[in-house]
Amino acid sequence: MARRRRYYSEDDVERGITPSELKRLGRKRQKEYMLHWFLSNFEDPTNETPRDEGEFIYIWGGPYDARNELWNEFGSIVPEDRIEQVITEVEASGIQDWALGPDHQSTREREEEWLRQGEQEATAHSESLDQIIDRLHSGVKPTYGDGYELKQRQAILERLDSLKSALAQTRPAHGGIGHNRPPPDDDSPQALALPEIRDAEQTISQELAKATPDALEVAKATSRLRTALGWIGKKLDKGVDAIITVAVVEGIHHGPEILPPIVKAAAEVISIIIRWLAYVTAAF
Repeated sequence: MARRRRYYSEDDVERGITPSELKRLGRKRQKEYMLHWFLSNFEDPTNETPRDEGEFIYIWGGPYDARNELWNEFGSIVPEDRIEQVITEVEASGIQDWALGPDHQSTREREEEWLRQGEQEATAHSESLDQIIDRLHSGVKPTYGDGYELKQRQAILERLDSLKSALAQTRPAHGGIGHNRPPPDDDSPQALALPEIRDAEQTISQELAKATPDALEVAKATSRLRTALGWIGKKLDKGVDAIITVAVVEGIHHGPEILPPIVKAAAEVISIIIRWLAYVTAAF
């Protein structure tokens, strides 16, 4: 019996169709939906999968075989010859071993679990970050390079990209050449927070690009990010932990003067960096 789900294609990314609707389609349309399903659920391991001495480490499961996955998903819905045609097209890429893609249920569940962990950790950020900094000052040696650490680090870099994009959309503190708005007050969120956020983001990005980052420098830069969000929190009459909780879990919608995209991006960076720092400094 076909599972109750919906399939999508390149030109049908919103509504989708049910398995019974897919079953009634013609050859061309069935192939389009099957191909889109596979390439959304599985990907080239070179995209995200970490390596160890040149070999892929499938930390989230796999490798996966296109033939097995397509037959398991569509064998009871679509005629055999059409599945075989999609398999031939997929394997023409030269990839034999596939990793989980962004739309796979396991990937979505893992990201949801990360979010739940972020929610639980948000209210304890100050204490846990201070404890990590104290451990690093005391001489704790971070460990790097295993699959989970590399996956966490990649997730941080992706969130840093979001923060960079948000910063790029913000005018300079002086308003920029030709601006028609007065410069912000000295104690405005723009004047106080933006330089600190930019500096912290650059420090973290530079360190995480190294094979062995300086975890203490990352931790101190993360602390500066927290400080900047604290300045914004004063404008909202909220503490920094409340700012992070709302930004990560609920989003902030208080108008452009509060810089909601930057606040949300910075809060997400803080949340995932603290998780990474706790992992690399843990005593195993």
